[in-house]
Amino acid sequence: MKRFILVFMAVAAVSLTSCKKNNDNKPVVPEEPKTVEWGGATYNVVKMGDGRFWLAEPLRYVPKGKTASDNPNDDSGFWYPYKSDGTKCTPLKDEASIKELGYLYDYETALGGVKLNKDNFMSFEEAQGICPDGWHIPTRTELIALCGFSIKKAGEADKVVNEQAAYYDAEYKGAKVTALDAAGFKWNFSGTVARNSSTLKGSYVNNIISETNSTVSGYFGKNALTYIMSSTGDSVGKDKAGNINNYKFFGMMTAFKKPNTPEGRLSVLYTNYKSGYSIRCIKNL
Repeated sequence: MKRFILVFMAVAAVSLTSCKKNNDNKPVVPEEPKTVEWGGATYNVVKMGDGRFWLAEPLRYVPKGKTASDNPNDDSGFWYPYKSDGTKCTPLKDEASIKELGYLYDYETALGGVKLNKDNFMSFEEAQGICPDGWHIPTRTELIALCGFSIKKAGEADKVVNEQAAYYDAEYKGAKVTALDAAGFKWNFSGTVARNSSTLKGSYVNNIISETNSTVSGYFGKNALTYIMSSTGDSVGKDKAGNINNYKFFGMMTAFKKPNTPEGRLSVLYTNYKSGYSIRCIKNL
């Protein structure tokens, strides 16, 4: 009898904690987040076709002790977004541009100021990093759930194609930028700081979208190459002497090309830990 009472009490406790009710004795359904506040900024939130909540704008969080740099050659790990005319890149420091495009971060900055090495760079899957509490830097798998395509990971036999992904388009072999835009993701054309190894200098990528590579006039003049970083590590990069000079991760990248992908293709490709990328946080399950 005593054992029965204990079991009954345990079940009752679970029921009370897992199914709260209002005054009308009806289950209370948690509200879907519309916004999230973080670091003095308010971000819009969108529920995408993968069933997950994403920031509907790029992260513009200023890490403690950091000041955004307008020089992609430096080691700041935290840069202003920029505008390109196809030849020259101009950093954008005004509030409106930063809200629209966010900042560009390298991996060590994005992960909260850690120092990456060969023993730890694979251990940050689903890390919060500088994302809001309860959110994290998306994983490779979570990006694939949007676009449906990824280059292969170290140890995998082949690339990943997920035809059931929310926005996969077989013709594009990935997702269309326009499809994510239509769903409320509001793609940010923040550009990229390219630095493929620790021994190279960084630079803003100056490719732009135009009538030569796209049919979407609303995108003309924007940066053609933008990545959203993931928290999934892949492999170590080494120079010819065998010295480590890079830690490779994954990110979702734009590609505009006529006649094949004029609306912008999104696919998951390799990223480099010293490069600067945009961050779109995803809510924890």
